[in-house]
Amino acid sequence: VTNSHFEHNPTVDYIKYAQAFWMLKSIQDFYENHDLNKNDVPLIVTGDLNSVPNGSSVHLIMGINMIQLSFRI
Repeated sequence: VTNSHFEHNPTVDYIKYAQAFWMLKSIQDFYENHDLNKNDVPLIVTGDLNSVPNGSSVHLIMGINMIQLSFRI
């Protein structure tokens, strides 16, 4: 389980993208350092991404194909 809180300012989507990148990189490093497989060890990502469903950070996270998000509006 991981939790994150991304930048709130809607005009700096590039910062949210960078935050998503580093979050995913940290998750990948954790899996590799502990010899884990994403198919054997499920991952739950929670938090406040401060983004919209079509935001760049959401596209990055969804494109990794290891995280499934649901949005509450």
